[in-house]
Amino acid sequence: MRSFPRTLLAAACAFFTLFVLGLAAKPEGAPSEGAASKSEKNQGKRSDPTRDKKGDPKKGRPGTSSSPLAAAVLKGYPSKGLKIPYFDAEGSLQMTFEIGVATRLDDEQLRMDTAQLETFEEGEREMLINLPSAVFNLSSWVIRADQPVTIQRPDLELTGQTMVFNTKTRQGNLGGGVRMLIFDLDSSEEEQPASP
Repeated sequence: MRSFPRTLLAAACAFFTLFVLGLAAKPEGAPSEGAASKSEKNQGKRSDPTRDKKGDPKKGRPGTSSSPLAAAVLKGYPSKGLKIPYFDAEGSLQMTFEIGVATRLDDEQLRMDTAQLETFEEGEREMLINLPSAVFNLSSWVIRADQPVTIQRPDLELTGQTMVFNTKTRQGNLGGGVRMLIFDLDSSEEEQPASP
């Protein structure tokens, strides 16, 4: 009986030595010695923030069922002071969610209190949506608000009592006492006083 543990230990050491030296038999489907290893192929992809360890695009972008907020907020545990950026497949910033208090209502719904959604177009801010309270559907990426909402852009400001906003298409509806304030950006440049 005493020789069995020694034999087992010797076999384990031999296997480990062969494995480390690369002399162990390769499993079926393994790349040939001339082919680049998987780690060499994915080395450049791992530094890409929009790809996972396998090199596939990360989930959590519009068009997929999961969102960046799904992993950040667990059911039964409110999260405070969240700021979550969302990047597209090319690595460009598309939007940021800044949420005072986020509470997971169920598997599909997330309540956001004192939230701001900032969208970007080609690296520049497109609009800022201020939401005192809203519900975000994690599967459809639709935000619904039943309290006053303010949408700000460089050229206009919109306010409304209710809002539905699809973050995939960046289209939405405002309702209940909608007010639009349009800024005349062109006239401010033309109406400068003449110097004497």
